[in-house]
Amino acid sequence: MRTVVVCGVLTCVAVLAAAHEGRCQSQKNRIAASTAMADGSDLEARDFLKAMGEAASRLKDEVADKAKKLQELESDLAMNEQSWGIVQKDIGDIVLILNGAANELAPDSLYRATLEREAVGLRGAASQAAVNVDRSARQKAPYLQQKVAEIEAAERDAEELRTRLVTHVDLLEAGQGLQFAGTAARIKERLKNLQGYLDGVHSVATRTERLAIELYAYESVADAATPTAQPPSVAAVQ
Repeated sequence: MRTVVVCGVLTCVAVLAAAHEGRCQSQKNRIAASTAMADGSDLEARDFLKAMGEAASRLKDEVADKAKKLQELESDLAMNEQSWGIVQKDIGDIVLILNGAANELAPDSLYRATLEREAVGLRGAASQAAVNVDRSARQKAPYLQQKVAEIEAAERDAEELRTRLVTHVDLLEAGQGLQFAGTAARIKERLKNLQGYLDGVHSVATRTERLAIELYAYESVADAATPTAQPPSVAAVQ
């Protein structure tokens, strides 16, 4: 009994420590982004944008692979809906795919972290530009504010999609405990829109990648003395 209690306490301590470390890292990211943009550190700002573009590109690849696997499993379910064992296995595999996609959109994921970091940096840059004594600098503020709004929209869309994926995971997991009679029809109903959700994730990632490329080019103009700078994604945006 004491061993169980001690293990539970240690687990709680580990979880709390991990959460604290995550919050600290998030704070460090916000400070670094704000400092880079506010101080006019074009090179570091481009590094952040490159990271955002690469994270978006990676998310696109991940979700495309998940969409392909989901389609294969849905086809397998349609052919074997009378075999309860196969249905159970396929549903379990679909749940893993959806959980994986939801995790890619979690607030502490690489993708979301790069979005937050860039939004913080751009807000700082926009605020400074808006009060700059130089008229040409002030004229940049509306553009930067618009890009902040686009990043915030991507964050909202990502969170909405994550919530929908998690909701469907709960529905599918509940369906695994149903009796076989009539379950196939219920499962088909619960599989609706899943491909659409993954398409939505791909679309959000594509928008983010394009935004990173656009902002990277914008930052590069401010520092034309770095001809060897590489864009955030060399792949063509689909």
